Amino acid sequence: MQSGKIDSAGVASAVYDFASPGNNYPGGKVIIANDGSLYGLNSGAIFKIAANGTYSEPFVFDSTQKGLTPDALLVDKEGSFYGTTQQGGEFGNGVVFKISPNGQETILYSFKQTEYFHSSLSFGPDGDLYGLFEKDLNTNTSYVRYKLTKESVYTELNTYSGALLIEPVMGADGSFYGAGQDNINHFIYKITSQGDLQRLYTFDDTISTSDIRIAIAKDDILYGASGTNEIGYFFKLDTSGVFTVLYSFNRPYTGATSPFNNVELGEDGSIYSGPYKLSPSGQLSKLPNFPPPKNSSATITLGNDGSLYGTVADGGIYGTGLVFKYNPISNIILPRAISDSATTAEANAVTVNVLANDKAFNGKTLDPGSVVIVVEPGNGTAAVNADGSVTYTPSSGFGGKDTFSYSVKDSAGGISNDGRVVVTVPKAVDDNYTVTANGSATQSQTLAWRKGVMANDLPSGLAGKSFALVGKPVRVSGEKDDGKLTITAFNPANGYLTFQLTGEGDTRAERQEAKVGVFEFSYTMTLNGVTTAPAKVTITVVEP
Repeated sequence: MQSGKIDSAGVASAVYDFASPGNNYPGGKVIIANDGSLYGLNSGAIFKIAANGTYSEPFVFDSTQKGLTPDALLVDKEGSFYGTTQQGGEFGNGVVFKISPNGQETILYSFKQTEYFHSSLSFGPDGDLYGLFEKDLNTNTSYVRYKLTKESVYTELNTYSGALLIEPVMGADGSFYGAGQDNINHFIYKITSQGDLQRLYTFDDTISTSDIRIAIAKDDILYGASGTNEIGYFFKLDTSGVFTVLYSFNRPYTGATSPFNNVELGEDGSIYSGPYKLSPSGQLSKLPNFPPPKNSSATITLGNDGSLYGTVADGGIYGTGLVFKYNPISNIILPRAISDSATTAEANAVTVNVLANDKAFNGKTLDPGSVVIVVEPGNGTAAVNADGSVTYTPSSGFGGKDTFSYSVKDSAGGISNDGRVVVTVPKAVDDNYTVTANGSATQSQTLAWRKGVMANDLPSGLAGKSFALVGKPVRVSGEKDDGKLTITAFNPANGYLTFQLTGEGDTRAERQEAKVGVFEFSYTMTLNGVTTAPAKVTITVVEP
């Protein structure tokens, strides 16, 4: 167990003080928009604080049907907000809500009278919403894992009993991770995407297990903090189940009895929780001038600028809430490499200016000549240029998504974290289908997406893609020339393609024979402004 000096540095500033009357007591993490605005929740509204400090409430939960006492905000790529309320709705037990960018509310689900203490929502890998709630089954409390689509389709997935499952977070693999407690032990659990509840680690009685909070790194390693009255520790739990205490401490604290409201992971490998920062080398810093909560703890969000943004429900001048910005810049020594993305055509190289969004701190600058590739791409090559940019060249025939990682030094020689670059190489892939002719004058056939011409294109999925036909279908073989294939519908939005076969003749046998042959047509796909080479679709029409 480590101990050491607590360093001091940092500047805090109030972004907004809440004052009665009105909606007060902000809670949960704030969302930082691209324009610098902050969005969050207070006791009765979604609030916005513009970059110039102007406060507004884009949406107010002003009726029991809309829901009351909102908790934990989530936003999707389209700018819609999602969350839960602890009260209101059809049964008075809260709702799952959606607020569109124009302020329109949709109730996706109303919690029933036996469903309460619902967790924060998480987006799954499929884009649907997932959460947990307690369910009182004839006084035997259980936990229910549920799934909810944005179209309000509710599915109850699994029920768990015998233990308390505290606020879970979702990993990149679609599994829930959280802290739990039964009649004997505290533990860290995992609920797999298939619904299996697993205990990853059980605590013994030598470690404080009060108020355990965890966060998940990109490699699915868990980092956490636990304790009260500054008697606690930071810990790590890797994917093989090895538990490591990163720092333990026992110091008097005059603020909240539970400083660890949530855990944030910095790009430089630091761990933040409440007024504390633990560096990758194991040095603990107690951030000075950190806004001291009275009875509740601060919930923090780490911004791309290296600042901490937070909410304190009972802080501020009036004691009714505070949104603050804290700049621990003097504690951030190493440069920060921030993820990048690019798109290029098949077999075409693309140069990525990886340093454009990276950061150096404390007056230092980035050194372009120090960029090195840390993890090579799996389906191409990455070459560092003199200006610090990286040229990626996909392998011959490759299509899909490839990744590589790099690091950079600052002018003082400090080495950054690994920056991840995702390169998309769109590729339309040839298709072959066999269709049985019939004796009607015309016959129609639809190829749905999962079996259609776009199903095997790379990368998978339809999101962001557009498609275009190249010319008309042509008949390349067949004994007769009085059969024709015509495309009647090509809908890239849902991946459906419909074509019609026609055959001339006086009898069913003649019309059937006229259709037999091989037809071809081509199409292209465009993704992120890059258009693929044409892919050929071959449809072979055979006799029954």
